[in-house]
Amino acid sequence: MYEEIKKAAQYKILYKPDHPLAVDGTVSEHRLVLYGAIGPGEHKCNWCGRVVQWQVGRRRNKFTLVVDHVNEDRGDNRRSNLVPSCNYCNTSRLNTPKVKISKDELFIVHKSGHRQRALSIPCESCGKLFLSPLSRKREALIKFCSIQCAGRAHSGEGSWWKKQPDHPPSSHEIDPTTELYVKNGKWRQRAVKRVCSQCGKDFAARDFKRMNQVNYFCVKACEVAYRRERKIERLNRKSVA
Repeated sequence: MYEEIKKAAQYKILYKPDHPLAVDGTVSEHRLVLYGAIGPGEHKCNWCGRVVQWQVGRRRNKFTLVVDHVNEDRGDNRRSNLVPSCNYCNTSRLNTPKVKISKDELFIVHKSGHRQRALSIPCESCGKLFLSPLSRKREALIKFCSIQCAGRAHSGEGSWWKKQPDHPPSSHEIDPTTELYVKNGKWRQRAVKRVCSQCGKDFAARDFKRMNQVNYFCVKACEVAYRRERKIERLNRKSVA
């Protein structure tokens, strides 16, 4: 039917300079067949349902329509063997068999619209059930329901395992009655006593010291005023000299 001019990586390449998908006058036969069957525009991935569209050239992104061979035979370009696919499903289906996710299964939907199978597990921090995406080994990828629970678990505050009987308290927990701390939103962070270099006021600062840091400020206004005064002093010294 078509004049075959060469083969590259088992794909049949045809000379069709007037075709919309042609690159340097050539187009792959499997792209030619599927394009003629479903036409231009946007289409859904046969495996995950993501909306993809035709693009000219070899560069791919997550919205590029890739022609996928169902039986994985690159030389079989029958229409029944060709389906539209996204780049992710096309590359990952060779490693792990891709089975369409049904409505009865548990899954999460990413911002791109891609569906991923999930497992309902208890959060290791608060014990609340949540959906965690599955890895290729069918294991849960995420152990915590939120970033806050992950932070509490790593710091030892309010962890679910700490509520178990006969479990010693964590050494990382801050005692508000004896330790100095500052509040960062809902979190407590250890602090040390500092003296403001501008107004001389005592204040609590986070227990973090930059390399070669000498000056500390209680508020941003003190820091701005301090730097302005130092700048004026430097200019006066230069004018005198």
